[in-house]
Amino acid sequence: MANLPPPGVPVYVADNLASASFTSGASSVVLQITGEDGVAMSLPSASNTLSAVLTPYCSVDGTNYLATQFISAAGVLSATLTVSSAAYLYGIVVVPGSRYVKVVPTTYTSGSATVTLSATIGGEALQNSYIANASASLVAKATQGTTAVAVQDFKDSGRTYFALVADAVAGATTETLLSCTLNVGGATTASTTSYTVTAGKTLRIQAMNATVKNSTTTAAYGRIRLRSTTGTVATTSGIIATIDVPITGTTTSATTAGGEYAQLVFPDGVEIPGGSQIAVTEIISTTSSTVSVSVVGYQY
Repeated sequence: MANLPPPGVPVYVADNLASASFTSGASSVVLQITGEDGVAMSLPSASNTLSAVLTPYCSVDGTNYLATQFISAAGVLSATLTVSSAAYLYGIVVVPGSRYVKVVPTTYTSGSATVTLSATIGGEALQNSYIANASASLVAKATQGTTAVAVQDFKDSGRTYFALVADAVAGATTETLLSCTLNVGGATTASTTSYTVTAGKTLRIQAMNATVKNSTTTAAYGRIRLRSTTGTVATTSGIIATIDVPITGTTTSATTAGGEYAQLVFPDGVEIPGGSQIAVTEIISTTSSTVSVSVVGYQY
């Protein structure tokens, strides 16, 4: 009987590797796997002059192949990968039951590179490659380290704050798109009635505030709505949130007008996908009122 390690002692399996030089559209690299469920593809930066579109495949018999997907370190899936003179490290989604993984240049433009596939049980190849490129290090107890492994949620990485603000805009008795000042990461745009979420990003709205001020003694009310659509937003677009602000009237002058304030908070956020538009609409019972609104959140 073979000698086995004691219980609890980890067993490290050597990487299963396959490499090939890609120099034309007929190039390919094939890795036979036996029990491994994690496969990574890497291209070096120093010798990579390849300009091509790569596609991954899986097979049970090594003859009939099924297209699969690459997966980035950020967890983004893609059916193809365009490479051009740089270092690349991507995982490959292994179809259950596969015995072979292959990568081919479905479009070849120029240059060459050595493309390597590696696999270990439990996806260790990709994990170990990430660790090898990390800058975090072990430190002694009670010693402050200079680097660390990131634990930040992806939604909190690369976020940009967002604010859509209207300040004391005249009331409208017919529902109207509110003219606002847009502030995204410090870049402001005045007099805008809508915002298009950046493609590939998500806008998470956290809160909406509204104030209506009246300059007469007549009771009034205001209704503020946040609307969104995948096309061009309008006063008839889908409603995300509504704030009703009642005004009981005031005997003071217009410079010290009475008013009411209301707020909506979205603890888990309301997410608007990239490419969609949002806008704020107002409808006030009297044009002597003014409306102030702020919609805040962040884009990631």
